[in-house]
Amino acid sequence: MESECTGHVPYLDEHPKYYPPELIGSHGNQSEMRFQCYLIELQPKFQYDVKLQDIVLAVHERLDNGLDDLNIDLGADRGKLIVRVKYIGYMTLTSEQVALCQKFQVTVFSVLLDHNLNKLHEYDQYFEKSSYSSCELPPELCSIIMSPISVSTFYSFSFLPSIMHRIESLLIAANLKSMVLDHCTQNVIPTLTILEAITTKKCQEKLHLESLETLGDSFLKYAVSQQLFKSYQNRHEGLLSIKREKIICNATLCKLGCDRKITGFIRNEPLDPKTWIIPGTNCANHIFKEELLSSRKFYVGKSRKIKNKTVADVTEALIGAFLCAGGEIAALAFMAWLGINVEFRLEFLGDAVLDYLITVHLYLKYPGLSPGLLTDLRSASVNNDCYAHSAIKAELHQHILHLSPDLHRHIVETVSKFKEENSVATFGWESETTFPKVLGDVIESVAGAIFVDSGYDKEIVFRSMKPLLEPLITPETLRIHPVRELTELCQREHYVFKKPLVSRRNKVAYATVEVEAHGVVYKETRAEADKKIAKKLACKAVLEKLKQKI
Repeated sequence: MESECTGHVPYLDEHPKYYPPELIGSHGNQSEMRFQCYLIELQPKFQYDVKLQDIVLAVHERLDNGLDDLNIDLGADRGKLIVRVKYIGYMTLTSEQVALCQKFQVTVFSVLLDHNLNKLHEYDQYFEKSSYSSCELPPELCSIIMSPISVSTFYSFSFLPSIMHRIESLLIAANLKSMVLDHCTQNVIPTLTILEAITTKKCQEKLHLESLETLGDSFLKYAVSQQLFKSYQNRHEGLLSIKREKIICNATLCKLGCDRKITGFIRNEPLDPKTWIIPGTNCANHIFKEELLSSRKFYVGKSRKIKNKTVADVTEALIGAFLCAGGEIAALAFMAWLGINVEFRLEFLGDAVLDYLITVHLYLKYPGLSPGLLTDLRSASVNNDCYAHSAIKAELHQHILHLSPDLHRHIVETVSKFKEENSVATFGWESETTFPKVLGDVIESVAGAIFVDSGYDKEIVFRSMKPLLEPLITPETLRIHPVRELTELCQREHYVFKKPLVSRRNKVAYATVEVEAHGVVYKETRAEADKKIAKKLACKAVLEKLKQKI
């Protein structure tokens, strides 16, 4: 399902001008304009015969402070390019100088992007009048360009679309941050962190939102759980879970994001040089209209469609951005701006605080972890099977009060099977046992009791619960769930993974998993009381056979 959103893209009143040094000189007494100037230094980390030139970016208004001294890593055909953007003050230029610079950049970009040579003769006339020294062009360029513009200038300008795309993206992030900060006073969030939160994987950049989304999702669940528990202390856990789901589900987060006009700031597609607007050209096909958002003027572009889940993901990632850069108070202030009001001194539900504490622990302990691996670590650590392992190891099952013979029998069988497996890890994926949910609930309840008794001190909760949960999972000990591992293997190797067949006879679930790999069929069936366990074991058996053949 998709929702149509209007993109609120910030643009300057006039397009920026790019100034090659040879065009800046004295041109008589004409009307003058003041420009704020940024030096774009190009530092190649590769060897090439053509040298790169620094370029001056001139704009009418001073840009965000985060751009006063900025380093950008760009990938080039020959290697990495380091781009440093730094503010160097202002200068005044005459109208003739501005017009010449504008002609220059339109001509250069037309040649580079559109292969349009029509305007080159106008520059021949200009350079004949100027004191610009001549240069020799290599033969392969002479067949295309007969103009005294140096190869070095052309080569340097070829990187500008990518550089300006990053600068414009940072301006989008800066505008979103300023819009939020009108209501949230936590002015400690780096613009680059906001940029990370609004960048999806579709942009094909190293920086994207997945890690912040994982962190934001965990904190959102944690904070909302506390608020609900405080408001409905005497209600059943199932009712609270339903209420929580309504608040944190993708549909709600998407609506909140749309209401706050976050959709227009989302970066959801890579740079396409063919659609990049050359500064100074006729932008009739890219008309922007003014719109007032949060007492600030923005230029609004054409409508585009963004999936609801993408809006929800960005909203969660922004919560994560405010959390990791400004702490819980900043994250709660941002949530309040969204429309999710949570008080600062809160009680909570145990599963949410454990989820949050373990996620933060993984995020901080393994900096630079890929978003996918962080998600896998969290999933393998925060689940009922892991908690049930911990409860049995600590023999907490002996202290559960209940009046259910069936539950008692299930617990006894589980503990017996657990001891037979001689399991020492608390990671649930390896287990072939179906754990009663109550065992995991015990761990969550203990964490909740410690949190309340400690005066809502999360550090005490983590220190107290860590011995119960150890050994905590690490990137080295992580085991992917067999169902997912088999699915990814089949996708990677182009195997045919048929839909698992699950049936039940006499209270026993039978799961059959079949994979065809290059004409060979691998088929396994497992029977268990729980259908999920049966499916997991069948997938595990097929996986083992496939790995032996690879």
